[in-house]
Amino acid sequence: MDRSHSMTSQEPAPERTAIHFASTQALGSIEACLQALLEDWKEDCPKNLKDYVADIDPSLHRAALVELIKADLQHRWEKGNQSSLEEYCQEYQDLGDKDTLPPDLIYEAYRVACQYGCSSSIEEYCGNFPNQKSHVLSLARRWNGASTALVSHQPTKHLQPGEELDEFELLTLLGEGSFAKVFLAHQRSLRRQVALKISTDYGTEARTMASLEHDHIVQVFSESVDPERNLRLLCMQYIPGTTLGRAISYLNSHSEIPFSGSGFLSVLDDLSEHPTLLQTTALREREQLSDEDWTGAVCWLGSRVAEALTFAHSQTVLHRDIKPDNILVSQYGRPYLADFNLSIDSHPMGETSAGMFGGSIAYMSPEHLDAFNPAHEARPEVVNQQSDIYSLGVTLFELAAGRLPFIDVPSSEVSETLFRFANTRRSTLPSPKAIRPEVSEALDLTIRKCLQPDPKNRFQEAKELADALHGARELRTLENQLPPLGRIARFFVRHPGWAIVILAIWPHLVGSIVNISYNTLFIVGDLTAAQQLSFSRMVAVYNLLVYPLCVLTLIWKLKPFYRIWPKMKDEGLTTLDEQDYLRNELISYSTWVIIVSCLGWLPGGLIFPLALHLEEGPISLTVFFHFISSFTISGLIALTYCYFGIEFFALRIGYPRLLMGIRSPRKVAKEELRWANPRMRLIQFCAGTIPLVAAISIVLIGPEEVDSYDTFRILVTALITLGAVGFGIALWVAHLLNQTLTVLTKSDSSYGANMYRSDQY
Repeated sequence: MDRSHSMTSQEPAPERTAIHFASTQALGSIEACLQALLEDWKEDCPKNLKDYVADIDPSLHRAALVELIKADLQHRWEKGNQSSLEEYCQEYQDLGDKDTLPPDLIYEAYRVACQYGCSSSIEEYCGNFPNQKSHVLSLARRWNGASTALVSHQPTKHLQPGEELDEFELLTLLGEGSFAKVFLAHQRSLRRQVALKISTDYGTEARTMASLEHDHIVQVFSESVDPERNLRLLCMQYIPGTTLGRAISYLNSHSEIPFSGSGFLSVLDDLSEHPTLLQTTALREREQLSDEDWTGAVCWLGSRVAEALTFAHSQTVLHRDIKPDNILVSQYGRPYLADFNLSIDSHPMGETSAGMFGGSIAYMSPEHLDAFNPAHEARPEVVNQQSDIYSLGVTLFELAAGRLPFIDVPSSEVSETLFRFANTRRSTLPSPKAIRPEVSEALDLTIRKCLQPDPKNRFQEAKELADALHGARELRTLENQLPPLGRIARFFVRHPGWAIVILAIWPHLVGSIVNISYNTLFIVGDLTAAQQLSFSRMVAVYNLLVYPLCVLTLIWKLKPFYRIWPKMKDEGLTTLDEQDYLRNELISYSTWVIIVSCLGWLPGGLIFPLALHLEEGPISLTVFFHFISSFTISGLIALTYCYFGIEFFALRIGYPRLLMGIRSPRKVAKEELRWANPRMRLIQFCAGTIPLVAAISIVLIGPEEVDSYDTFRILVTALITLGAVGFGIALWVAHLLNQTLTVLTKSDSSYGANMYRSDQY
């Protein structure tokens, strides 16, 4: 549909038609062919139908031929030439054989034959077309003798502003589609301005929309019929503003307008041609939208459309033609889902295939393209709620990235084109973030989940999509408030596996260095030769047994992370239950780090001296004390900094990403992280005791245990200095973690929007 129109409409396309007239340009080309044929028939000198399509886009040849044959049949039968569809198939190879003819063409041929004396029933006539029989019968029930030919659906073509229909005065043309026009009209009885949609007297759009009373669905006021002109008048809520399609085009063509909530509102102001009434609630929403960045604005608009779609689906209504041109946006930034002319009951009674096709090809899901393809065996039932969600995903992609996700190049044959388009959608999963980097990861994954080729991997309900978009917007607010990531942290984001390994191992390496140094200075020299040899064997055995066991335990606890994280990161294929499970595992991992560190280090302070005492004879109380001090100090170093590193990764890098898809991330975080702060204070206390324990140990030892007083003084100074530096690092990391916890769990989303922008790590 041409984006220059502010409201669009389309007549229901019959199932398995050769093409859906998704653009006015395509429709214009086919209309020109028809007009040329009709002019030639007036002179009673029609040319070969191939001549009429020679100059149009090859991808439209078959669709144009179908419409030309419908018109040609009518005139030939009028002249007594009872041409059959089989004859057309033989003459025009682009049609294919009779087994692949569009059902609407078969129905039209039967309808024309009945006009001129055919006494066969529709069931008997369809005996020649068994593959299409069920679809033709469905068409016959729906159209009830009316023509499906394009030339019969132009009663609105000559309507102009200034005319009067029923109680409506047509003021301004707001938009026009393939088979309808929408006017701004004055309703005299109620003295109000309305949007009046005028189309052929066919379809159930009014009944569908009248049952959908929702804040983000265009409201239908009334419906009337002009029997003399065969027109249906649909009186609807007038939304001063524009379509989302026009807004996207305008924004892309004006580089000076920023991609943000305020920039989008300025586009609406530029495109809105009519004044709007003051609405205080909507004005507050406009103010909120103006504060959003581009991710927030896309989530804002998308979540409201998803809520409208949720309501439609709850009423068993499928839209089937969601696209930017069918979403109206008021000057306040409120989106409204419109144009339910192709919608159907998702649980139809009786007719299982009628009306299941139509839509706009660029926004169709793979299964919708299959069902739309006359050469594909897909049944109409494959078009379902997930198909609507896919179309909304394409719309959100176009809004977020500024262009459609797929570049479709049509071929000369419609079925081949549809096969190719469906295969493209099944073989690629484009990312809006790859085109526009400012799109958040949460929004990127949300849109990509909508575009999953397999409907089972998409959101199963529109409500899930609405919740995910609400959550993505809140997560964007969190991202803007969290302390920004420095170079090292960004490396950890790209390589989470390496991050966990590095953060878990390096504190233990530091602890080992301290342990070895301490043992060398204060323990080994006081042992006998036999005790030293025995101590070396014990260290080797202890290191071979205890440390690998501790490492394997921590790796085992990471197993769910390595199993689920890649699925979420790459394509967003995780379920909410999997994310809940992984969040809890990630939160508890730091507790496991504390437990494993304690079990790996602290027992050594007792095991080694007791084993030496039992195996090689007594050791002094001083050596016993040194063992306890050595393993306590080393263990506290390993435990404290390992905890802070893992907790930093969990809270700042891993946890926020596991909140994707949740409607209220802060509410969930506040509940799940309630024990994080007390635990962190305990570890801060441990960090503070490290230099204290070291200093006390050296002071109690006294200078007589070392070579000289100067060496003693250097040791004391070095231990206290290093301990203080380590304690300072621990305080700094704890400060960052406290900031992170505050942002994740506070209830006021407006708190400190940029309060931490100066701290990078």
